[in-house]
Amino acid sequence: MKQDDLAPFAVAEGLLGRIQQNPTGMTDQERQTLLDRAREVLARTLGKTLDEAGKLMFQAADEGEFTVQAGNEFACVMAWGRVLYVANRTELRGACHPERN
Repeated sequence: MKQDDLAPFAVAEGLLGRIQQNPTGMTDQERQTLLDRAREVLARTLGKTLDEAGKLMFQAADEGEFTVQAGNEFACVMAWGRVLYVANRTELRGACHPERN
């Protein structure tokens, strides 16, 4: 992984101030959906397969360079100091738990 490969994932100003590490209140399904979307975006952006992108995410986690963060409004997946995927918490809950809508 080269630093240039990560350019599309630059951190948006102020976003991290609105989310917290080690999110509470996220269901396993919400967390898995968030991780799946991050893997899809990483694969598409880097021209990798989903398996390759998943391995890169595991590598980042092993290196301590991977986090899932969430607040009341947003949830995001970060690796190597870059945002891989951001979701609106309300939309994430609605997609994962339509029976609660």
